Amino acid sequence: MTRRDTAGRYAAVVSIRSGRGSTTHDRVVRFVPVFESSEQAAGYAMSQGLAWLAADPVSLTPSLSATGTLPWPKKN
Repeated sequence: MTRRDTAGRYAAVVSIRSGRGSTTHDRVVRFVPVFESSEQAAGYAMSQGLAWLAADPVSLTPSLSATGTLPWPKKN
């Protein structure tokens, strides 16, 4: 996905859904680089999403902090 900012540039956004039924989880990531065209942003989003899917699942698992809690999600 892409989103246009107020300056007319495009941000790359990836949405990855997993699970089924009541255990469905949707992770949405917006990347820092901005692009001049929607096509460039979409290409970047696609490559990042595919890289995330191909990554080792162990490396994506958050580790416990020194206090024994997960570092995320943080409540506002």
